[in-house]
Amino acid sequence: MLFDDGNLLFHLQRREESITLKNRKLRMDIASLYLKTKDLSVLLAEDHTPSRREMHEILQELFYRVVSVEDGEEAFRLYEASFHERQPFDLVITDIQMPHINGVSLVHKIKALSKDQAIIVISAYPENQYLLELINTGLSHFMIKPIEHTKFFEVLSGITAEILEKKEKPDRRDALLLQVRKDLIWDAGKRLLKYQNKTIKLSKNELLFIEALAANGEQITTTQSLLEIFYCKGIDINENGIRNLVLRLRKKLPEETIQTIYGMGYKFHF
Repeated sequence: MLFDDGNLLFHLQRREESITLKNRKLRMDIASLYLKTKDLSVLLAEDHTPSRREMHEILQELFYRVVSVEDGEEAFRLYEASFHERQPFDLVITDIQMPHINGVSLVHKIKALSKDQAIIVISAYPENQYLLELINTGLSHFMIKPIEHTKFFEVLSGITAEILEKKEKPDRRDALLLQVRKDLIWDAGKRLLKYQNKTIKLSKNELLFIEALAANGEQITTTQSLLEIFYCKGIDINENGIRNLVLRLRKKLPEETIQTIYGMGYKFHF
């Protein structure tokens, strides 16, 4: 049995987004949980058919999309396909003991594709020999069968809250990377300009110039603002000096990377 409160009477009322529980001890804010899960997808891997059907029915009332499979091999095939289609599952729930690929191997394979993937592992046994290994992969949660509904909902609430937070906050590293041209990347965090994964050597003045253009994105960086940037850094340079700096930079960068807006300034040609 997957859940230990098998006599629980579930009446999920979708339109009211509420739930009636026979067991008052298990009352909780399901409406609040539903608000977190209603737009998320989940992949369930469980080889025990009754358990898979029971959990699928519960998840289906909470999540936008639920896909259930009976072995790890099929689970990874579906996960890999969704990942490459840029529509990865928000949550993966897997048993450990399954045919073809067990849950531990499935976790490793998924984490190799997406290290931040939220995963819940469930098992009928403590599986102490696997627990440390799973924790080191960044596992979201480990649950032992039979599972109390209350505990299961609490875990779902915590994990889906983290998923939503990550969705709302883009990865800081990605936010610091600017693709200027094909194969030309500006890393604001490390203050590096890379072309075809090779760092371009820049002088102090060239670095300041690139940094200013990157900060303005598609907007024009005026010559006057560049002069002010250099002045604040204690660098004595005039308009002619900036033009010479641009000429040197153009020899290091792909053709037409820096666009001159005559009488105004410069910008990246995205």
